[in-house]
Amino acid sequence: MQVNNVDKSNNPLAKQNNEPTIQNDAILKNLNKQLLDIKNKLLALADNKHLSDKQKKATRDNLNKQLSEIKQQISNRELAIKKAKEDELKAKKEEERAKQKIDNPNVDYKAEKEKSEFANFVSVTNSLSDIKTQRLTKLNMEKSATRMRTEIEYDEERGLDVPEKREKLKDINEKIAKLNEKISENMGKINKELKEQEKELKVLHKQELKQKLEKEDKKKKTDKAKKTKVEQEQQVKPNTKTEKNTDK
Repeated sequence: MQVNNVDKSNNPLAKQNNEPTIQNDAILKNLNKQLLDIKNKLLALADNKHLSDKQKKATRDNLNKQLSEIKQQISNRELAIKKAKEDELKAKKEEERAKQKIDNPNVDYKAEKEKSEFANFVSVTNSLSDIKTQRLTKLNMEKSATRMRTEIEYDEERGLDVPEKREKLKDINEKIAKLNEKISENMGKINKELKEQEKELKVLHKQELKQKLEKEDKKKKTDKAKKTKVEQEQQVKPNTKTEKNTDK
């Protein structure tokens, strides 16, 4: 059976396919194309007879620098796509959780507030610990990079070509850049969690007050009903007594 004129606007699969992924992202495709182009230029450089060794070295260094930058951009983009997907899933879970809590008489909102505060404290503490470790690692790498840079400058002054050391320095700088990215990501994570917790605590506090007022109101109504019942019973008893005296 053939189906025509399918409305894709309400099709969840169609929407999912339009979301950026590592496989279909246009920016990543373009970056990978640039990466391949630079690699081909590096391969062709060795056979270029129109350039001197000094010119080849300068061109190679420039191409390697571009290569490193493109790789970093690819890594950043992949992380951004992955993080966006994780944030979307987390937001959906939080929304579902919030819906279950709101206006639910069985929920102890005070306990939920304490639970939320503790979970946030643990998460922030872990993130701060990660940042401390990453900063110490970064500091040691920066010292290694400084030493390596000094060695390369000294060797080049003596007329030596040290491609292995330059490659090692490039690798160290890439690792430092990744650490900076992770530190920034963890700082952003802490700020986001604090904002989310503040928002959640406001909702829980509001629900806690509402629940408290509803309980107080219910208690007042119950007490009033009991009082009314007692008063009615007291009014009925004398009337019954009077009726008995009249019969006599």
